[in-house]
Amino acid sequence: MSAETNKTLTRRHFEELLNRGDLSVADEIFDANVAYCSPLGAIEGQDRLKRFFLMIRKAMPDLHYVAEDAITEGDRAVHCFSIAVGTPMRR
Repeated sequence: MSAETNKTLTRRHFEELLNRGDLSVADEIFDANVAYCSPLGAIEGQDRLKRFFLMIRKAMPDLHYVAEDAITEGDRAVHCFSIAVGTPMRR
């Protein structure tokens, strides 16, 4: 994948999956055997990951992620982000 494709996928992760709660995006951007590292621990498998995202949205429905800078190299992408509760943050 190109660096731009990786940036687009990571943005979709924040904007569509996390902020809008569109779990179908997980099917498009994550492999079935995904290993996802979060501050709460590692989650393995797409179904568990979707349940994790759903749990976070239910616990904090007004949580909003803002994707900041992205760093890509080869097939890897890292995105810096901010989190706000309530009104989305403005840059």
